[in-house]
Amino acid sequence: MLRKIAASLLILLLSSCVQTPPRTWDLPSGVKAIGGEKSPPRFGKILNALQLCLTRAERVTISNASHQMPRQNPKAFSDAVATFISKH
Repeated sequence: MLRKIAASLLILLLSSCVQTPPRTWDLPSGVKAIGGEKSPPRFGKILNALQLCLTRAERVTISNASHQMPRQNPKAFSDAVATFISKH
C-alpha cells in the first residue's frame, strides 16, 4: 500500500514538473534524492525533475553504484541517509 502511495505521489510530482512553467512544491520537510553513479540515465532525469519541483530537495550521487546502491555501496548509501536524517 505504501509503495502505491509513493508511486502515485511521484507521478503527481513529475507531471507537475514538466508543465511550463514547472510547478514547485514546498514540502514541510526536506527530500533526499539519491542516485547511483552507474544508474540508467532515466533515473537521473527523474532526479533532475524532482530537484526542479521540490524546493527542499537535496541530491547525492552514490559512487560505484547503480540503481541498487544499498547493496552495491552500502556505506555511502547509509552515510547519505544518516546525514539527511540527522539534519531533519
